[in-house]
Amino acid sequence: MIERFGKHFLTLLRTVADDPDMPLDRVPILDVEEVRRQLEVLNPLPTPRTRQTVVDMFRTAVQRNPRASAVSFAGATLSYQALDRQTDVLAASLRDRGVMRDVCVGICLERSIDMVAAVLATLKAGGAYVPMDPSYPAERLAAMVEDSRASFVIIASHETLNASDLPRSTSILTYEELIDAAGSIDPPKTPFMCDADALAYVIFTSGSTGRPKGVAMPHCALANLIEWQLDRKTFRPEARVLQYSSLSFDVSFQELFSTWASGGHLCLISDSDRRDPRRLLDALDSQRIERLFLRMSRCGSCRRCSSDAARTEVVARGDYGGRATSSGRYVARLLQVVGPRFARQSVRPVETHVVTAHLLEGEPTFWPDLPPIGTPIRNNQAFILDAHRAPLPEGVPGELYLAASTSPAATLVARI
Repeated sequence: MIERFGKHFLTLLRTVADDPDMPLDRVPILDVEEVRRQLEVLNPLPTPRTRQTVVDMFRTAVQRNPRASAVSFAGATLSYQALDRQTDVLAASLRDRGVMRDVCVGICLERSIDMVAAVLATLKAGGAYVPMDPSYPAERLAAMVEDSRASFVIIASHETLNASDLPRSTSILTYEELIDAAGSIDPPKTPFMCDADALAYVIFTSGSTGRPKGVAMPHCALANLIEWQLDRKTFRPEARVLQYSSLSFDVSFQELFSTWASGGHLCLISDSDRRDPRRLLDALDSQRIERLFLRMSRCGSCRRCSSDAARTEVVARGDYGGRATSSGRYVARLLQVVGPRFARQSVRPVETHVVTAHLLEGEPTFWPDLPPIGTPIRNNQAFILDAHRAPLPEGVPGELYLAASTSPAATLVARI
């Protein structure tokens, strides 16, 4: 550290000698080597971006093991082949109504196999899904439809939404209507196509700091995330994964598609079970769950329960706010209950989905209360910058800038 301080001082002296009129807050102190380390070593150059979509990944899993269980809920199970056929039918019905590339489709369904099938069918049709929680107030649902310019909303029954509350350009469709209408449509002779730059979803923020805003995410960024997760090999490819998160929370995308891309079994539970810590842990046990995506703060509500749950990998989302000082302790206590000895902490503002990750291993008792945010995942970058967006030395606080390199040019996507 002292050696770095000396280099910083020399760099400062050289700069002010060359340009005495430079404002002090703009005088750089990092030498060329330190800047190179931040730009290239800590943030490796992007790899060739994937041209796959998450639909391509799902189809590969279908071809690999068509009879394997893809999803289950309340005693009903669909194989990969059955889910593929059902969603092809739904996608054909959506395409017949005009759903195509970048057309937004609201999904306003309760937790069920129908809900996840509607998501996959929308993507197969080339559209982008907009999760809409049926428990939200009608005014918020209407605002989400208006902001996303959703052309269609899929509901369970016409009692869910009032058409008069929505823009005239939006059509309301029930899930059963789509299934019934598909019977008169000739089966598609070629796979439904969408490309890596097409829109995959529009997910709205909580609105805790004002009006909720919709965040649009393309297939390429999400496929990059799923490929990175599969490369980690921290879980069995055919693992049983709990679909725990609300569809309106972006983690649900990982639950669905990292599971299906690996040939795993997606296990859904009811809202009442997921909200009760005791019943949640019972579900981990009874359904032999091997992977669970969970918010740090949610780990805290489970920590006092006991269970003989199967070995479960916890993929934790860090809550960097009021709970930051105790987030690691929450995860450690939960893992002492459910049995595993590793977790993956990630930083995931909704604008970027996942950008950095850190693997926690060994005895949870010795994990830090505030785990590090880790390093950027493939094709993403993270920088600590000053008020003028210049790199800062190690250990100097600043603002965290996140960039995604999955678009043709690296794009600044969030500032924390």
